[in-house]
Amino acid sequence: MTRSKELLYNRYIKPIKTNPKAYIGVEFEFPIVNTLGAATDIAVSKALLAYLVEECSFQSVQKDADGTHVQVKEPVSGDAILFEVSYNILEFAFEKALTIQEIDQRFKRYLELIQSYLRKHHHELQGWGVHPHWKINDNRPVALPRYQMLLYHKKSRRVLFTIIQITALLFVAIKCNLTFQRKTSSQCLTASTS
Repeated sequence: MTRSKELLYNRYIKPIKTNPKAYIGVEFEFPIVNTLGAATDIAVSKALLAYLVEECSFQSVQKDADGTHVQVKEPVSGDAILFEVSYNILEFAFEKALTIQEIDQRFKRYLELIQSYLRKHHHELQGWGVHPHWKINDNRPVALPRYQMLLYHKKSRRVLFTIIQITALLFVAIKCNLTFQRKTSSQCLTASTS
């Protein structure tokens, strides 16, 4: 066995038990949708996590720059409910479980609490892959450094891409202009010699 294979084996394969206990880990993300067809009211989204903390015994794990709960935890299971990137997407991050049925029971309980709250405010979690109202929503990132960095990175990439496009267009324009000037000059030379 080569040295690199030996190192990899010792680091990743050797520590695995012969009969490891298998766990299941699940995360779900759902858009919070205004059922009246309007943009998601992020005040409703934000109030949902406050409701889970104040009325349903969840613990606050993280708050945004404005002091709004953005991640809460169910204290017995350790399951987390949080905003994913924006205040329009709610994520369920379940702690490990031995069976999918355990996660299913916990999910149904959380979903009942959340849907009941949201429906009172003309909102609900829906199983769309992409938020159906993303074009009209307030899609600003959750006021946390990691999400704001993603937005900044996306904008800086867009600026860089625009700079590259402009540079390429200038290059093409200069090249075309030089080609035009050469053709014009050679035509002038041909015309003046005849």
